[in-house]
Parts: sequence; C-alpha cells; structure tokens
Amino acid sequence: MLLFVTRFYIMNLGILALFRNSSFRVSGWVGGYGMEQSSRIVIIGSLIGAAAVIVGAIITYIATVKAPKIPIEATQTAVAMETANAVRLATIHLVDQPTASNSSSTIVPAADIVFIDHTPPESLDEYVEIKSNSDAAIDMRNWSLSDEGGANYEIDFDFVLDPGATVKIWTKEGTNTHTDLFWGRKSCVWNDDSPDTAYLKDRSGTLIDDYSYQP
Repeated sequence: MLLFVTRFYIMNLGILALFRNSSFRVSGWVGGYGMEQSSRIVIIGSLIGAAAVIVGAIITYIATVKAPKIPIEATQTAVAMETANAVRLATIHLVDQPTASNSSSTIVPAADIVFIDHTPPESLDEYVEIKSNSDAAIDMRNWSLSDEGGANYEIDFDFVLDPGATVKIWTKEGTNTHTDLFWGRKSCVWNDDSPDTAYLKDRSGTLIDDYSYQP
C-alpha cells in the first residue's frame, strides 16, 4: 500500500513537471525572455519529469515483480494438513472412549459384576461373582453389594482384590477367603421368579457397576 501511494505521488509529480515545463516555454517566448533562457527551462523541466517517471516505474516494478508471493500450492498444502490433523484428532478421540460391559456408564469400571447364580440347587448357595478390571490391586474395604429390594452387604473388613482376580460373594454363612466372601444370611436375596439388579458401590457410595437379569 505504501509503495502504491509513493509511486502515484512521484508519477504525478513528473507529469506536473512536464506540464509546467511547457507553460514556462510558452511564457518565456511570449514575454520576451529569449530562446536561450526558454531552452534552459525546457531542459531542466524535462529532466525532472523524466526522472520522476523513471523512479515511478522502478517502484512499480518492485511492488509488482519483486514482492514476495505465497505459491498457491503451498497454501493448498497447509489447508490440507490442517484438515488431516483435525480428522486425526477426532478419530483418536472416538477410539479412546472406553466402554462398560454391564453398567450404562461410558467408563470401564474398576470391577465388574460378571455373573449372578440366583437359582442354585440349594437356595442359599446363590452368589454374585465380581471380577477386577484394574492393573492394580483394589482395596474393597467398605464397598457394598445390594439388590433392588434394599438388601445390602458391606465389606466391613480389609479385603484386597488382585489385578484380574475374581471373588464370589455368597448369600449364606461361611469363612471369608481371598476368593470367597460370605454375606451370612439365612434367607435368599436374589429373585428367582422376577427380574432383579445387583449394585456394586465403593466406599464413597459411587456406583461401580450394576447387573440386571431376567429369571
């Protein structure tokens, strides 16, 4: 923009000088200045006008030919790279979304309820099987297991579930081990004639997983 304004100003200055040169020549001739004085004015005015036109032409050349240009190919390549990066990020975002097996949550829980035996040969032999999904040991102290009817079992002692390990929580009485925990009830919990849902919660009451079944 600055080059354009400068070029316009100088070229107009050259044209004005040529115009005034002609005026001086006529004025000098009519006023009786003589041929010699008129010739000097003509020469000086012509030189100034020519110099202004040349300078204007040089500025025009610099502005139009020498100015840096961004190739169209480079612009197209940059746009294509930005589009490709946006698609890649969107793909990564979708792939990284975890999924849950039983719960409606979109995050893989630390542990899953994988099975409920609600119709064993002996009614009190029913159990819920829980499997660890964690790469680290899970401290399950004060975790709880409950059903839709409000029956609730809390692990009120130290219990650690190893990575990838399973534990069965039995309804009946028994001695707790690393693979079996006992509710200590004398009556059944899990419905064998109507739908039911088991809820596994951590010590803060946060739902870790749920498991529904049809008899």
